[in-house]
Amino acid sequence: MKKILLSLTALVILGLPKVSAQVINPGFETWNTDAIAGGSVMDPNNGLGNNGWWDFNFTNESLFFGGSPVTVFKGTASPSPENGSAYAEIVSQAMTNSTYNMLKTYGFSYPDTNGLVLTAYINISGASLTYKRGEPFTQRINTYSFYYRYIPNGGDGADTATCGVVLYKAGAVIGAGLWKCFNTTSAWTSATIPISYTTSGNPDTILVVYNACSNYHNHGHIANGPRPGDTLDVDNSTVTGIDNIAEQHDKVNLYPNPANTEINLSVSGQYQAGFVQVYDMTGREIGTYPMRNNFLTINTQSYTGGLYIYKLLDDSGNQLNVGKFSVVK
Repeated sequence: MKKILLSLTALVILGLPKVSAQVINPGFETWNTDAIAGGSVMDPNNGLGNNGWWDFNFTNESLFFGGSPVTVFKGTASPSPENGSAYAEIVSQAMTNSTYNMLKTYGFSYPDTNGLVLTAYINISGASLTYKRGEPFTQRINTYSFYYRYIPNGGDGADTATCGVVLYKAGAVIGAGLWKCFNTTSAWTSATIPISYTTSGNPDTILVVYNACSNYHNHGHIANGPRPGDTLDVDNSTVTGIDNIAEQHDKVNLYPNPANTEINLSVSGQYQAGFVQVYDMTGREIGTYPMRNNFLTINTQSYTGGLYIYKLLDDSGNQLNVGKFSVVK
């Protein structure tokens, strides 16, 4: 077959990752004619009433869903990675007003200009639409990987492609990861997203969202946010799983916690810490800080109030520990 939120208990997994269960149709090899839009419009799933990869192609049907452009295509024009026969070609487009307003009534929160494919359940009967985010998935994973090509309309930095992975348990987020790409990438390139957790236990649902454009325009590259005409090709998704039995490698003492202007991290244990990565709860990396003699002080004056996640790594980048701290203002 082809083709973050870290542990609140500050536990680290011992041993090598194991191959886990996969998302449905990981290599985008299965495609079927869209039951609503019809014609040449296709989706990478087994049709209405099924879990799998879904998109907004059904809105191309004009009577009720607004007649918006097709955004996801079965790509076959050039070889897929590992000699596959198909991949997903995602092209950002602006929805019509009627489509956008209709989708909002069903709880969709995506921007009106998008090109995305996501794991979901969708069923449509007449004017009734049933939507469930994500698909059933019970394996705790530590990475989500895939191959991609990205051509932003306007060249490097004109927009941002993303892949977001969220793991749920009984409707609550327990883990997540985020990938972003600003640059033109014409050749098939691999990407790996580390998954970080807020709690122990296995998920029951995985949501994966690929988007050819995004609202991530505060990083200095994008002046006006999502734009039409970006193309993101994706293929060959894979995951690696980890046991839900964990053992503590190193102990981390954080103080003061909650922090205001600074927080200290003191590490005791058998490993020499190299550096610490800090993320906010959206998965955005806040900073990377070098450790000295297993001690670090982080200036948090520029941090906004809220919860933050840290990863403790050795000099080679191997994860030693994970945990959380909060900042109050």
